[in-house]
Amino acid sequence: MIVLSMNPARKAMDTSNTVYTNTFNPNYDFVLPFFFENGIDTLDVSEKDKLLELIDIFMTCGEEEIEVIGYASSRAFEGFSNSRNTQLANDRAKNVKSYIEAWTNSSVNARNWNDYEEMESFRRITDRDLQGNLISRSEKLNRRVEVVWSNNKCYRND
Repeated sequence: MIVLSMNPARKAMDTSNTVYTNTFNPNYDFVLPFFFENGIDTLDVSEKDKLLELIDIFMTCGEEEIEVIGYASSRAFEGFSNSRNTQLANDRAKNVKSYIEAWTNSSVNARNWNDYEEMESFRRITDRDLQGNLISRSEKLNRRVEVVWSNNKCYRND
């Protein structure tokens, strides 16, 4: 599995104190995160440019499977915070899915979370400290979509 960020977004993030948990699927070949502003479900221009570069690279490889997984941070909204964060994560994934499909004419799977606890259990970055306080640097990293390519001929040894 390869996880990387090409051309980090304008607002590079300090991740020196970020806590990661290993919940990731080892069968994924390539994962690239795309970051969002708080409460926003659409990519900004720099993230769209990064996504287009990635699409160009992988279209030459003949993608086999693409999955888009959206996440949201633990930052609270007024009222029904968990359901709003779940919907935001799902909307982010749907928007990136639509963007990829428009440029590739390929079918893309977007994971749809049933509830906040399900999404939170798959996030690999903890954005609350042991006292339950929000960790600003980490919560920014959870406002993302991961684009996952699996079974890609560029990475197989066939």
